[in-house]
Amino acid sequence: EDDWWVVIIQLMDFAPILAIDAAAETSGVFREASHVFGANLTHKCLFLTPEDESAPVLDRVLPMREARRQDLRMARYQEAPHAIASMVAQVRRRRKDPSQHSPT
Repeated sequence: EDDWWVVIIQLMDFAPILAIDAAAETSGVFREASHVFGANLTHKCLFLTPEDESAPVLDRVLPMREARRQDLRMARYQEAPHAIASMVAQVRRRRKDPSQHSPT
């Protein structure tokens, strides 16, 4: 069986924007979210939630990382297209003017 994890982390590092379904309670999503925090990729990640904003993945990861939800980019599923478009626009602006780059 092939281990795709090496490919996944390379794609996460390369991709300008990441989106994680924070309500998905799978070991794979938990592993991905843990990597986002461990590799300091939260500045380019959008955490998606259902209407009630439940996020079991974050409930598990945040205490281990001493992070807070209010410091993350969060969007409900129905807001995801707008939130992603906004992040794409930010990436484009940074590429035009690298001085605007300031990961949080």
